[in-house]
Amino acid sequence: MPRFSSLLTICVLPMILSSCAGNEPVDEDKVDPRIGETRAYIDALELETLSYIRYPEPLRYTPINMRYAILETNAGRFLLETERLCRPLMETTAHSDMIDVRRMRGRLRVSADTIRGCRLSAIYVLPEVEEVAEVADNGLPEE
Repeated sequence: MPRFSSLLTICVLPMILSSCAGNEPVDEDKVDPRIGETRAYIDALELETLSYIRYPEPLRYTPINMRYAILETNAGRFLLETERLCRPLMETTAHSDMIDVRRMRGRLRVSADTIRGCRLSAIYVLPEVEEVAEVADNGLPEE
């Protein structure tokens, strides 16, 4: 039995330690500088946040970067933010791992629903169309 426990320690302990290493947070601005610019835009305009919105079927959005997308509905325009970098947000074709969770049909809820398999962390109300177009093109309007 002692041989088994030492063998287990020798084989399993390195796997456990290696799985803990390398989980440093990703610098999102290095991945895509538009993420920081979009965050600055949100802070500068102090956009109103909502806990949920109604949307028309099917859900159609315009991605800005791997964290943000614009959703246009009859009620207005909204900026959707995901909890983490979401590469599938930028893809035009759906894959099997992009399963969307909806607690209620026709509604998007923060922290409960997903878009392209990535959980929503915030929904912001966007101002006028000109500013939305500028965010979609540049991430942050020039002052």
